[in-house]
Amino acid sequence: MIYRSSPKDGQLFQGEIVSNLIQARLALASIGVEGAQTVTFITHPYAVILTQDCDLESDHKRRTGERPKGAEVPALLFCEAFDAASFSARPGIDAQILRRVNQNKDERYQYLRAIAPDTDATGVGIPALGIDFKRYFSIPTDEVIRRLEIGELQRRACLESPYREQLATRFFYYQYRVALVEDH
Repeated sequence: MIYRSSPKDGQLFQGEIVSNLIQARLALASIGVEGAQTVTFITHPYAVILTQDCDLESDHKRRTGERPKGAEVPALLFCEAFDAASFSARPGIDAQILRRVNQNKDERYQYLRAIAPDTDATGVGIPALGIDFKRYFSIPTDEVIRRLEIGELQRRACLESPYREQLATRFFYYQYRVALVEDH
């Protein structure tokens, strides 16, 4: 089994797919302008949590009082996910890259198979998704939890082991790469 339905509440999980994630970002033009800071909002139709399970569990136990001295996770790490059907329309994607992406043979991208309605916590189902490991971001944990509480953010499905670990390993491997001055 690749996926399981997200729980309705409780701790978040590494490899959990969420939808309608809103990211608040300070507008660049307003930086340095006294009293004129403005915020823009970016809605991510889908995103995948990359923060490690052990940190998510510790943070959840601290917040619920189960472990008062647990470590706080100030922000959660996400990767933007998009409908894989639109992948070929992205700049720089040709048939050769698309073939590698669909087989998870391109180090920059991850392909996730579609999720059936009975495995999606909302009962709708999720199309096949593409993840670009250059499209990552963080959001304060308190903000994510609040958006869940008010129903703005939806928990959908979780990758099961070993797929969750494979995604995390591929993401961090991509971030770990070493840029060379020249090809050799």
